[in-house]
Amino acid sequence: MNSLEGSLPDLSHFSKLRNLYLYENALKGSIPDSVAGLKSIEVLFLSSNQLTGTIPSNIGALDRTLRGLYLSDNKLDGKISEMLCELEELEALFLDENKFSGELPDCLNSMSSLRQLYVFKNELSGEVPSNLENLKLLSGLGLEGNSFVGEIAQGICSLTTDPLVDLWADCGGSSPAVTCSCCSACCPGAHCT
Repeated sequence: MNSLEGSLPDLSHFSKLRNLYLYENALKGSIPDSVAGLKSIEVLFLSSNQLTGTIPSNIGALDRTLRGLYLSDNKLDGKISEMLCELEELEALFLDENKFSGELPDCLNSMSSLRQLYVFKNELSGEVPSNLENLKLLSGLGLEGNSFVGEIAQGICSLTTDPLVDLWADCGGSSPAVTCSCCSACCPGAHCT
């Protein structure tokens, strides 16, 4: 852990910044709307802090540059905004270990560059959108530790024929909420911690 404390400053003055790594600190408060001023940002890594609130609604302004958005292990909440779907170049979306609720946005399937989607250990519910099968570059999908129900669609399973693709869901135990014929790991189970 580093020793940065306090809240995130006004970020609009850093328009040429390409990478911002502020993970494993003690940053608190919300992600400021000024994040949209990071016009050249490729990687925004804010995991493992104590950030609260929602993802700024103007995050979609980073649609042409942002490749990696890492918000894991914070205290972010609310619904996962459809504004994230505007991030056309995004390859990695890490929203795990927060307090996000509601359903996964259907528009996630339009993020054709997405390789990693991790939303495990939140308060998400509903069915896993079958249209995630459109994410042909996906190599990691973490869904476990939520309240999803139903069956992981066969189209999503077709993405896992490559042994390098990981798919984790709550498909283990005596009465699993999710049925998954292709998961790499079914939680709860030996591979889940």
